[in-house]
Amino acid sequence: MKKLVAMVMAASAGLWLASCAAPATEDEINEMCQHWGEISGKSAAFEAASKKVAQLNEEYDAKLLELKDESAKAVARLEDEQEAALAETKPQEQEKRAPIIADYAKKESAKAGEFDGKIKQLSGEREAAVGKAKELADAADTERNDAVNKCVTDNTSDGVSKQIAQCRIAAATADDYENKCK
Repeated sequence: MKKLVAMVMAASAGLWLASCAAPATEDEINEMCQHWGEISGKSAAFEAASKKVAQLNEEYDAKLLELKDESAKAVARLEDEQEAALAETKPQEQEKRAPIIADYAKKESAKAGEFDGKIKQLSGEREAAVGKAKELADAADTERNDAVNKCVTDNTSDGVSKQIAQCRIAAATADDYENKCK
């Protein structure tokens, strides 16, 4: 009987000590919940979506640069052709030179218009692709922030202890966070 009384008293003392455990501070709860957002994959989804935005911007920058380079080369070829055609005439033969110059001016304008159209189309594609990727990044960020805010609210109202908060801050995985830190 004495052993039973001793066990009950020890258990009561343990419960009393546990109930007297220092509560986690607001900063500890915030840090704990931010850490949970990182190890639970919520931050990874946002980071992946953000990387996709940067990747799309880089890809479209490269495509636009290539297209502008092609445009410059095409215009340079036309200018070379014009120079060759003009070389067959004498500088004083304006009646022969004027139509050549006018013809190549039209060709250059048409070529520039062709590339301007391609550049405009590519810019529109870029805007749509980057816009969609940004929406996904924003949605992932909102989901992460909502989850972290819910964590903060739940753990503030539950009165999580300093010891549990420290354990969760140090947790390496979401499983450790949820199961080992109670």
